[in-house]
Amino acid sequence: MSQVIINVLSNAIDFCPKQQGKIEIITNRIKNNIHIIIKDNGMGISKENIDKIFVKYYQVDTTLTREHGGTGIGLSLSKIIVENHNGKIWAESNGLDKGSEIHIQLPTI
Repeated sequence: MSQVIINVLSNAIDFCPKQQGKIEIITNRIKNNIHIIIKDNGMGISKENIDKIFVKYYQVDTTLTREHGGTGIGLSLSKIIVENHNGKIWAESNGLDKGSEIHIQLPTI
């Protein structure tokens, strides 16, 4: 699970504004689940791409001059890890330039 948190935080750091970036980590316990939200004020995710970001090797920006590197496997591996722990992971965003939230829900032991 530490790798999941590292992957999600790394993405939040990469996609936040360099000068005024803000990342929040919110945790809640809802019945028999732990709910973790990693929220940023970065570039956001368009509605047409939000479900694709957990697909292996998927990159929102595929141009050769893209600003953000990476291989596109961090979130797909995170999804596998979370689901192997009987949890769920999903993204929410109000669109481009409106930040994003990655939600992780895991059952308590």
